Amino acid sequence: MDEADVSQQAMIYRRFCGGRCKAPAIIIAVMLAAAAVGLTCLYWPTSISTLPKFEDVVSIHALFGDLNANRDVSEFELPEKFWRPIFNCLSPAVYDPAPAKWQTLGTFVAHMIDGQTVQIWLYRVTENEIAFSVEPDGERKTYYRGGSLSSLLDALSKARASAGMPDDGAAAWPAR
Repeated sequence: MDEADVSQQAMIYRRFCGGRCKAPAIIIAVMLAAAAVGLTCLYWPTSISTLPKFEDVVSIHALFGDLNANRDVSEFELPEKFWRPIFNCLSPAVYDPAPAKWQTLGTFVAHMIDGQTVQIWLYRVTENEIAFSVEPDGERKTYYRGGSLSSLLDALSKARASAGMPDDGAAAWPAR
């Protein structure tokens, strides 16, 4: 390549790129955006599993206490009139794509009309903030953050009393 060819290439470069070619920067930006979209699709649930519709639920079984040590466990059928008030304590909630390792407070197992079950795990995030996960049969857990621990515990105490469970103090309940 002689000097004239190099000079002509430099002139073409300056004319089309203004002296600064933006093509590599654009290509890198597009590649980063594509990678971000790809990772989001990889970790975003294929369908956001929400709480079950009450009209599709036959019964809800509640299990609370120190589940890891299998002691001080309170287990009862959740009366239907408490389903909505208790699930209202879980909102407002937002999807959590990267949940932390939280203290498990308990679980609800909803038995559906179609024979399936939906497990709803409850977790303590902070002093009064809770999180929950929803796990329909055969699907992975989807995690959400939100709700009030004190409101949830108040609603559960009322449901527990309505279900005929004795008031055995705080032993079967997480500390407030």
